[in-house]
Amino acid sequence: MDVVKRTYETAKEYGLEMITYKGDVILSETDDNQYMLIEARINKMDVEKVDNVYEAIEDAPVKCLILGDGDYLGKIEPEIKAKIGKGANVFRSEPFFIEVVPEGLDKAAAIAELIKKIDIRREDTIAFGDGFNDISMVEYAGTGVAMSNGCDKIKEIADRIAPDNNSDGVAAVINDIFPEDC
Repeated sequence: MDVVKRTYETAKEYGLEMITYKGDVILSETDDNQYMLIEARINKMDVEKVDNVYEAIEDAPVKCLILGDGDYLGKIEPEIKAKIGKGANVFRSEPFFIEVVPEGLDKAAAIAELIKKIDIRREDTIAFGDGFNDISMVEYAGTGVAMSNGCDKIKEIADRIAPDNNSDGVAAVINDIFPEDC
């Protein structure tokens, strides 16, 4: 909860809104923030408007989102990371979201744990991604693949670029890598 408090205070300091979750609802101090409404729509969640998000939290949340204009968030992201500090992973999951999750919780860590359990070498893994929150996973995998409709940053670090997600991009890369198996 200390990280959540720092996240909330940092968002306020920069004139931004922080949202989080309580069960199956989004906690928000507004009911019309365009970025919060995107999150609600994507996840098919209702919004509970509260006076103070931090005070409305009953249990430590899995993540918090700081919402704002993508250009502005891009400029202040390093400052936000520094202010929130230890105990959290802070990254852009969308141009208009800075996501704050417990330290060590990211997609690369999940792949590392999985391949350890099923005894697969890192160099034998493939990861596909399109967003900011996929960067650690695409960098970590033996072969990192960015979707052509993904953000520029992920395309810069990827080993390969796949056709977009509406053109069966994942299948195209898998068929290319494993033609005899498909």
